[in-house]
Amino acid sequence: MNKFLKLVTATTVLGLAAGSLAVAQEGPIVIGVQAPTTGSEATYGKDMFNAISLAADEINADGGLLDGRQIELISGDTACDPQQSVNAASRLASQEVTGVVGGYCSGATQPTLKTYGDANIPFVIVAANSTQLIPANPGNAVMINSTGDDQAKTALDFFEGKGIEK
Repeated sequence: MNKFLKLVTATTVLGLAAGSLAVAQEGPIVIGVQAPTTGSEATYGKDMFNAISLAADEINADGGLLDGRQIELISGDTACDPQQSVNAASRLASQEVTGVVGGYCSGATQPTLKTYGDANIPFVIVAANSTQLIPANPGNAVMINSTGDDQAKTALDFFEGKGIEK
């Protein structure tokens, strides 16, 4: 894994750990991964989980974080279904994860924001990009992906700059 991606992953995990009041001082840093590992988007969700798992494995092999603490991942399968996502979020919250990384489908991610907000669990949204996620955010979530509206504007500006018209 390149050093930049490793740094981003480590920074994200450290941010989750530092921002959580429930983080233990010993033992592993437990991170939930909210992704569709079943259903129509399972291929992408499994890729997301595998990428996060690879990053965690490499960080652990390099001695871990916060004085050698290892990262432990717990999967929360959303199947890109809103109700299944809420169930997965409730399960992850009950397992006292330090934070959650994921959020693939916007429609399934949005209803989990309240669950994580109520539990004061930091949530890093890596793929979902609906503008509806912004007003639904209780303040504990951060999107590292731009919204679909911003992506569309960027694409249109690019094509316009190239002189390409409809």
